[in-house]
Amino acid sequence: LIYCLEYIHHHIDTLVQMIQQKISSYMKDNDLIRPPYLLFDFPGQVELYTHNTTIQNILATLIKAMDMRLVSVQLVDVHCCTDVHKFISAALLSTTTMLRLELPAVNILSKVDLLGSYNGASLSQDEAETAVGSIPFNLDFFMDCHELHRLLPYLHDGNGDLANDYTYEQQQILEDDEEYQSARSKTRKNKVNMRHYKLHEQLTEVVDDYSLLNFTPLNISDAESVGRIVARIDKCNGYIFTGAVVRRNHGNRSEKGLEFKEVENNESVEMFKCAMQTDSPWGFEQISDIQEKYMGLYQDDVPELQNKDKSKK
Repeated sequence: LIYCLEYIHHHIDTLVQMIQQKISSYMKDNDLIRPPYLLFDFPGQVELYTHNTTIQNILATLIKAMDMRLVSVQLVDVHCCTDVHKFISAALLSTTTMLRLELPAVNILSKVDLLGSYNGASLSQDEAETAVGSIPFNLDFFMDCHELHRLLPYLHDGNGDLANDYTYEQQQILEDDEEYQSARSKTRKNKVNMRHYKLHEQLTEVVDDYSLLNFTPLNISDAESVGRIVARIDKCNGYIFTGAVVRRNHGNRSEKGLEFKEVENNESVEMFKCAMQTDSPWGFEQISDIQEKYMGLYQDDVPELQNKDKSKK
């Protein structure tokens, strides 16, 4: 994979020429004045962004040769929130990628609609229906990505080994077993685990010191969620400030040309208003809706919701 990207970088002039030809052909076929919106899908292998500068060089060449306004979009599976080790690793990788690419960045927690189902495998059928995703904090903690050291106590217990190796009933028995808890305490205090704890402590400090990272949740089946992501990306690369795509005003298409020009002027007048309103920050109401819809939170505390679910069954 590294060889392939290095090969592309070695022939970057050919790549730029091919892209320019495709853009010119597309604009001509669709009577467009402005170039189209381009998407580059890069591999997700870690070594391409941490140990190699080929991608950075390719992007820098494209920006210089074609005057592009690029934004980096990185997707992290929301399943990482259920595993402290995975989330700290994902947070460090996202921060590293932002620093290495030197581009405006949008970090996304994808598949948020599956969060509530990740803990169902270790529960009985009745409990799996109302299972809460085994995350140590609310979703807003993982979205803000601040004070990650609060995750460290969950490295060796909490949402780790018990949830993966035992059923729900067995977990409850082991939680009350003093001998078992004493043995686990000794295990956590051995040299290997102490070094493991120190390593993750240093990693969380790196992420917190830069304070660049935050995530936006994405449910691909929810139009509002997708719209928020698109609006944030368009704001980062400046596309939202350019107005509508305008077609050329040919003689027999004067009405269409006038129509598109009017749309452009209207959007130019309100471009700042649209940019700020569409890309509004996630509030408590939106996060609460996600937690209630996909994680089953708050349902047990509201008798009306319980009665409603029973009536459906």
